[in-house]
Amino acid sequence: MDPSTKVDFEGLFDEKNLTQIFSLAPSFVSNPFNVFIASTTAFLLLVFSIAHICIPSLREAVRFPFADTFSIWANAGASLAGSILGFLIAGFAIICTILRPGTILNLQRLHNPKYKLSELKLLFVIFVDVFVQYLALLFWSLLVVIFGGKTGPAMMLGIFLSKINWMIPFCLLHVILVAWGTWLVMLVLSLKSFIYNLYQSLALALVDSADDFQRGL
Repeated sequence: MDPSTKVDFEGLFDEKNLTQIFSLAPSFVSNPFNVFIASTTAFLLLVFSIAHICIPSLREAVRFPFADTFSIWANAGASLAGSILGFLIAGFAIICTILRPGTILNLQRLHNPKYKLSELKLLFVIFVDVFVQYLALLFWSLLVVIFGGKTGPAMMLGIFLSKINWMIPFCLLHVILVAWGTWLVMLVLSLKSFIYNLYQSLALALVDSADDFQRGL
């Protein structure tokens, strides 16, 4: 590849906010393994929830501590999101530092037909994708910590709804359980895919550097 060839970088600045960049990221459902694991998790949680709602004897035998469980998930989510975001920021800074100008040019030249992006932009998009997902986890976890708990506004809302019908907050808690539990598994799977894509991008950069060295550039 000839580094002297003119390369257009204007496409890197087409998006004006995180939402637009996030929309370019590879879809979660594009990976069959991710879909299988997430679907299995959602199915198992859904089966438990339906059984717990519909079978009175099971409700009596298994008194699920929703408040304590959600509090643990929120604290773990906030801790995980903070750690991952710090790792991502450091990793992004390191990658931007070690990529040579020639490698950047070559990555921008390479077009990924599957995602219709240059390899350079795809690398940035993948970073932003995981950034947004774990920012969302951090935001949600903090909301639960602030408004949840046994004496928080969420409990007050539950008491109000239970006066209408006790099954309303009970079913709502199971919906949150299924959605939140599945989402946590999806976040871990997304991180797995991110690490693999990052490996491919770094391998490509290393191969490009080695090629330049062998050709004496």
